[in-house]
Parts: sequence; C-alpha cells; structure tokens
Amino acid sequence: MEGWEQGKADNLRLFKQYVERINRGKYDVAKVYAISPRPLLIHLGKLLSGTVPLTVYQYDREAGLWVNKALNASMLEELMPTSSFTDRESKELIVTISISDTITDEDVHTILGGERDQYDIIIKNPHVKRLLYFEQVQQIKNFFNDEVEALQRQKRYNLIHLLYSGPAGLAIELGRSINQNMWPEVAVHEFKYREILRYQRTFKIQLFIFQSRSQSLFRV
Repeated sequence: MEGWEQGKADNLRLFKQYVERINRGKYDVAKVYAISPRPLLIHLGKLLSGTVPLTVYQYDREAGLWVNKALNASMLEELMPTSSFTDRESKELIVTISISDTITDEDVHTILGGERDQYDIIIKNPHVKRLLYFEQVQQIKNFFNDEVEALQRQKRYNLIHLLYSGPAGLAIELGRSINQNMWPEVAVHEFKYREILRYQRTFKIQLFIFQSRSQSLFRV
C-alpha cells in the first residue's frame, strides 16, 4: 500500500504543476502519453477530469509510435462490447472491464466474494491489441460512463470496486468518467496476469473538491 500511496502523491504533485501552468494562461490544451500502472492512470485521469481538454496517446508496440486517432476507418477493429448486471441487493457495486483479457467470476470471487452487485463489460475476443485508437477508447468510455451512472442513480451505492484489464489510454479516460457529483468512492484493483491471485486491491479514489483558478485542492 505504501508504494501506491507514493504513486498517488506523485500524481498529485504532477497535477498541481499542470494546473499552475494552465492558470498562468500558458496552455489551453494538454497531451498525455500514458505509461504507468493502470490504477495510477485511473487516479490521474480523475485528477485531470475538470481541467483543459486532453488528447490521450497510446503506444502502438508493433509500429513503435504513439497514436491517437485512426488514419482511416479500416484501422478500427469492431469491438462489439456487451454488458451484464447481477443484482444481489448490495450497497456496493463491482465493475469489471475486460479489454486486454477476460476477467472471470473466479477472479472476482477470490478477492471480493459473491455478495456484491456486479456489472460486467466485455468486448468480443479480449486481447492486448484489440483497442488502440481514440475512437475505440471513446466507445468503451461512453459505455462505461452511461451504464454505471444509470446504476448509481438507481441504487445509490456506497462504494464501487473497479477491476480493469485494458490499455493505458482507456485507463485515463475511465478516471475522467468518475463523476464528482454522483459517484461514491472507487476502490481500484490491479490486474497481474501471471499471478495466482490475478487481482489485488490497491487504493480508493476519494472524491475531491478543486477550484482551478484559486488553486484550492481539498481532497484526493
């Protein structure tokens, strides 16, 4: 836990520097090149959500370059996302997002048991190369944002657990989707493919109040 808290502190320092430069009028847009453990990218995305427009780049390992939008429609492999919801009349919600690999019921039950509500998002044939471009990121981000907010309005959860297997750029956008006015705290879990226990809880993303022009940061 100490390492994760240090990572969150590093994110916060980066965020403060970022905001100071924006408030001085130096920049009105930002570019993010995402390489970091996924929980920390989700946390960073939450911090960045209320500032200037972002362009998030992902690294294409095969081409050896950073990419954002696809050059043409033929580059966009159809993701075909589907979702399912299991209502266990709980005040906590587990959200699984299977993009790079499938998050199984066994993964969930091993660390969280089977007593919580569960909402699963999965694309056709999850694989590490399946989602790369901005258009695909936005499709899954909107799917996640719309459906989870609808569940939160209906059920009023006290805590949301997020289990995510996917690329770095989408992790940033998932963090940006966490709604300050509607969501409870979010417990983020790290995915490790080769571990026997494939998911491990890292930290909670708490709601924070931030006033960009006065540079007042009250909670993270």
